Amino acid sequence: MAGILDRMRRANRPSYHSLSPQQARLAYRMGAEILDLPRAPLARGTRR
Repeated sequence: MAGILDRMRRANRPSYHSLSPQQARLAYRMGAEILDLPRAPLARGTRR
């Protein structure tokens, strides 16, 4: 969680409560990648 909060802080985006609802929705969509964490690749086996 600390990593997510740090990413949000470093993004330096305005607080949602300071935006109109339309602006907040757009800001969320544009900034959602901040919350995406790297995913480990999954091992893929063969089925028999």
